[in-house]
Amino acid sequence: MRATGLGAMLGIQWRTHRRGTLVWMFALIASMVATAAAVAGLYTTPEKIHTYAQAVTSGDALVAINGRVEGIDSLGGIIQDEFGFLAAFLLPLLGISLVAKVTRSEEEAGRLEALLGGRVARHVPMLAGLIVASAAIFVTAIVFALGLIASGVPATRSVLYAASLGTLAFVFAGLAALLAQVTLHSRGVYVWSLLVLAVAYLLRGVGDVTKTWVTWLSPLGWAEKAAPFGAMRWWTLLIPLAVGGLL
Repeated sequence: MRATGLGAMLGIQWRTHRRGTLVWMFALIASMVATAAAVAGLYTTPEKIHTYAQAVTSGDALVAINGRVEGIDSLGGIIQDEFGFLAAFLLPLLGISLVAKVTRSEEEAGRLEALLGGRVARHVPMLAGLIVASAAIFVTAIVFALGLIASGVPATRSVLYAASLGTLAFVFAGLAALLAQVTLHSRGVYVWSLLVLAVAYLLRGVGDVTKTWVTWLSPLGWAEKAAPFGAMRWWTLLIPLAVGGLL
């Protein structure tokens, strides 16, 4: 299957959607880096970090909301816990929105059919959309890792945490690409993607509270089980990469 017109399609998508893409990226990066900087400025001693860890692990309510963070008694662990709720929704939404805009939204506007009438293969707009979305996710993850390092988090752990969030976004970008083929409108892509996200959040919460294997059924659980500030399971990144690629 030849990717006829891929270069032109990438250029068109970037020119027509770069503003929205950059806004998404900057907003997400700003929220992540601001959270990291605020936590680093507040928890400046081992005693303060230990007090925080004791407070958030004393019950199941916060675990259900933010996840069960391995290495919570570290600066990076606190950042992961504080950003846990936002990360569970913002990263998947990044992947969903970037793909939905260049697929069903373009078709509904009538622009996609005009492009396909020229020398552009039918699968190329989707391929180009996934490439642009993946590139945006990759850049966002890199900048977030740099922000964590600047806040005093060890570099290796920063990279693993950023990578776990990036692969989470990639899973939902793949899901959006699949849904764009089976739904009639862009709102269908958003509705079904958000429904899957809600189920994933519920499964992760149930698994964390009960300390069972249910967590592994959720893409959010895969990101959590990477344990960037605990055991550092790099191999867990292969799961979302494989699932996102298959989708």
